[in-house]
Amino acid sequence: MSADGHTPLVLLHGWGMGPEVFADWRPWLEPRREVRCPAWSRRLEPSGSSHPGEPLAATAASVADGVDGPAHWVGWSLGGLIALAAARVRPAAVGRVTLIAATPRMSAAPGWPGIDPLELERFRCELEREPMATHDRFLTLQVRGSEGARSVLRTLRRAVATDGLPSMEVLLSGLDRLLQSDLRSDLDALSCPVDAVLGGCDALVPPAVATCLEALDVPARVIPGAGHAPFISHPSVVTDAVLDTGVTS
Repeated sequence: MSADGHTPLVLLHGWGMGPEVFADWRPWLEPRREVRCPAWSRRLEPSGSSHPGEPLAATAASVADGVDGPAHWVGWSLGGLIALAAARVRPAAVGRVTLIAATPRMSAAPGWPGIDPLELERFRCELEREPMATHDRFLTLQVRGSEGARSVLRTLRRAVATDGLPSMEVLLSGLDRLLQSDLRSDLDALSCPVDAVLGGCDALVPPAVATCLEALDVPARVIPGAGHAPFISHPSVVTDAVLDTGVTS
């Protein structure tokens, strides 16, 4: 709890990005909450390391150990998986989780809309050959079909230029986590509420997954016209959803 009595926000960036991606959104939040933006990708373990069964656990614990809880964790894309893992391994640090363009399982499965696993495998192969061009294609995919796509893409590219790309090891490890992680069975064990904010035009996380989330007792709000980065394209709406006191934190 921060000095003003409000629960602080912990914003977790997505794959291939850094905290700068939240630069334009933070002014919407900071008048009302203390905001922290840890660069979790610097702590991401390589694939095949010491936590093969729980590939997100070590990263989540490392980030949570630097947070005076309980905080409201807001995870975008892969950052949403980090937030859920933190709620399990460090429950005292997590008072609420909000998933932005994220679900407990990011890759598609039978009965579960998500990112096409073949698309992720293709990105992984191309990334090793052409890292910059492949990463930029991923940014383009995030805004495809959404409102204000060109403006959002410029913001994403500016954030990458400021933070720089993570190492190849971190990029590949992150793609593996997007492909392999499935935290749906963890939800019942969490002691904090979980909710979600989805983009109605998200080309990566289909808005149809909202029905699946609701079935798991995860309230989901779908923002019409938004793509994979709704906090950039629709900051006011996402701010209201995140700070909604109807979900107890």
